[in-house]
Amino acid sequence: MNDSLLLVVINLAEAEVPVETDVTLVVGGFLISGSVVSAKKYFMHNAVSAMAGMMEQVKNEASRREANRAETIKKTYIHLKDARYYTPGQNPIPSNTGVFCRISLDAIAGFSFGRLSVGIANATLSRINCR
Repeated sequence: MNDSLLLVVINLAEAEVPVETDVTLVVGGFLISGSVVSAKKYFMHNAVSAMAGMMEQVKNEASRREANRAETIKKTYIHLKDARYYTPGQNPIPSNTGVFCRISLDAIAGFSFGRLSVGIANATLSRINCR
């Protein structure tokens, strides 16, 4: 999804003073609800990526961005924290706490601002699946 408003939200999360915005994304029949965070914060909290050496890449990228703020970088992913996945008639996954996740912008069919609760998610998914 190449939506300029969603790109603004991502850029706010990547700013020097980050702004984390709650969003709900429509991705492949799921609703995914969480807070948009920077790629750096995502990688710092993802142990699998850290073990794979991604931390060094993130540090280098952050240094490069700080050195040249005027450069425009094409965004291809959105990163969420405290994310939960919702499907019709089911409890959110995970049910006890949110997770960090990375989603390709191309996979997003739509979005809204704010975070879902279980009742709202089931009603929304029912409307989507009835179309």
